[in-house]
Amino acid sequence: MRSSDAGASDPIPTLTSDTFEGLVLLASGPVAVQFMADGCARCRELEPVLLRAASILESRVRLYRLNVPMEKTIADAYGIKGTPTFVKFLDGREIGRLEVPLPELEGLVANLTRGFDT
Repeated sequence: MRSSDAGASDPIPTLTSDTFEGLVLLASGPVAVQFMADGCARCRELEPVLLRAASILESRVRLYRLNVPMEKTIADAYGIKGTPTFVKFLDGREIGRLEVPLPELEGLVANLTRGFDT
């Protein structure tokens, strides 16, 4: 889960201030961003479920993560108060949020796809 460990093979790429606009705000179609923190116990608890969800969602929703302490300006711009928080975007516009989800696969997938025509 560590953002510094994210690489080309990471199923959930980590966004930075350099990539957020291009991959999220200028993207066409559905995108979900997990606002997380390396020290967040709930984020660690959710990680195995999130990785499974990413494989299910890969053809329908682009899933990214953003490390809140490292990208505080973006987190502040979206009013992120706690982690994990998912913000859903469609064609660059925020369409919904999922705050501190329970680590249950079916519910997470359903909530991450709700609101998208997928």
